[in-house]
Amino acid sequence: DRIKRQWRHRAWEYLTDCAGSIRSARYRILHGRPMFDATTVLRSQPREIRRVPLPNWISRASPAQLTKALKSSFEVHGAIGTGGQAALYRATGTTGPNKGAVVALKIYDPAGAQARIDLEVKAMKKINIPYLASALDQGILSIGSNSAAWVAWEFIDGESLRTRLTAGRKLSPVEAARLGVHIATAVEALWSHRIVHRDIKPDNVMCETGTGHFVLVDLGLARHLSEASISLPGTACGTAGYMSPEQAVGERRLTSHSDVFALGVTLIEALDGRHPTAGSQSALMLPTPNLILLLTTAIP
Repeated sequence: DRIKRQWRHRAWEYLTDCAGSIRSARYRILHGRPMFDATTVLRSQPREIRRVPLPNWISRASPAQLTKALKSSFEVHGAIGTGGQAALYRATGTTGPNKGAVVALKIYDPAGAQARIDLEVKAMKKINIPYLASALDQGILSIGSNSAAWVAWEFIDGESLRTRLTAGRKLSPVEAARLGVHIATAVEALWSHRIVHRDIKPDNVMCETGTGHFVLVDLGLARHLSEASISLPGTACGTAGYMSPEQAVGERRLTSHSDVFALGVTLIEALDGRHPTAGSQSALMLPTPNLILLLTTAIP
């Protein structure tokens, strides 16, 4: 009931937003004009990114409770972090092919689409490149009357690009070139299965210790094109300051171009040490924003 009320509220907000453009929409339909074009993107403002809070029972569950709920297939050691879509824990496999393996155990919001998670894991098991964290196992756990989906991801030993930039250690041109090649390879691999990541940013890029690889993680907002939409048309899903114009206005049929756009913003931030628009999404809404002009340092 809580989820139904939230979606009814969002539907009402969406209809209210559209009330001023009903005449325009009717004209486009009657004359066979597209509902979404470059002019629409230019005039549109990015919509608010709404996230459903993670249920308290997930974040309050102890490692012992989670280990028991997982039927001892993984021993949970402690939390790595908690976001709006999932909680992340460090764990070790205790049985089967994952025995002894250190994993990043992600427990998803129960309101999330199980079908989407299944599609992502199925695709990720087919992708074997060093620039994407691998999905090792998945299932459903229950604590009391509550249940949620979980996925065991490959644990990447290292620091995030965000941590490095926050510490003032921006990338050299050679390192940035390697970052571009590694993450572009990951985007290409995802798109070969028609998956758009939708949330490429320094927080979701790991600098792996020992190998020097840049690894793309966190498919929490990924969208598989064979999946029926679970969001309302015009509702943006992503991180402000990294979304392409079409993603920011809620275009439903995104392609890998949106991920390439976010990678471009991330590359500039990695080289310059700061975000090219100070995190503003509105500044990215031009058809061809020239972000290179916003660099504050000379790049060889």
